[in-house]
Amino acid sequence: MVASARLTGALLEHRLFDQGIVGVFPRDEGLLMLILGFVNSRSATGLIRSINPTANNSANYLKRIPLVVPRSRQRKRVGAVVRGILSAKQKDADIPEGVLEKLDCELRRIWDA
Repeated sequence: MVASARLTGALLEHRLFDQGIVGVFPRDEGLLMLILGFVNSRSATGLIRSINPTANNSANYLKRIPLVVPRSRQRKRVGAVVRGILSAKQKDADIPEGVLEKLDCELRRIWDA
């Protein structure tokens, strides 16, 4: 099976799943928005493609992606962006222009720190 162009994650009943229905269950509920944002970022897509460029992603591949847990302030900024995206999607609205880029920018700041 060929992987999609971009890694994506979805929140289903307060649980995070990737497009291959691999469940991601953080021990710390406070990290849920950060992980959801990360799984939907260009950074995560680049990392997963460097680990496994062609096959569908399994839990073993996702576990190999390094996750940097930022300070509370940075987590809150990422969480606010992710909640804004979720709110737009729940209303069947388009994600406002520039929001995904803002998410990617916030996450790059975390990884570059």
